[in-house]
Amino acid sequence: MSWAACKGHETIVQLLLANPKVDPDPKNKDGTTPLWWAACRGHGTIVQLLLANPKVDPNPKNKDGTTPLWWAACNGHKAMVQLLLANPKVDPDSKNKDGRTPLS
Repeated sequence: MSWAACKGHETIVQLLLANPKVDPDPKNKDGTTPLWWAACRGHGTIVQLLLANPKVDPNPKNKDGTTPLWWAACNGHKAMVQLLLANPKVDPDSKNKDGRTPLS
């Protein structure tokens, strides 16, 4: 799931999300999730698919405490930031390990 989300493979993500045996929100050793990767890479459709799944945490933090919104903002993905902020479950004030918010 993470690789498909990271690489922007929408059809694969859809297939995986349709399978109840597949975890839609796995974390790797660094704490990154498919949503984190999709937002970081600017894959809006995949972010929408993942956010629509109730099993997906909209504010996952990696080992540094950064969220998908944090990385989308950091990478200058304006459309991604807007997409994430449009979701009421996304926390714009979450802080990373250094106390910085996504919008700082």
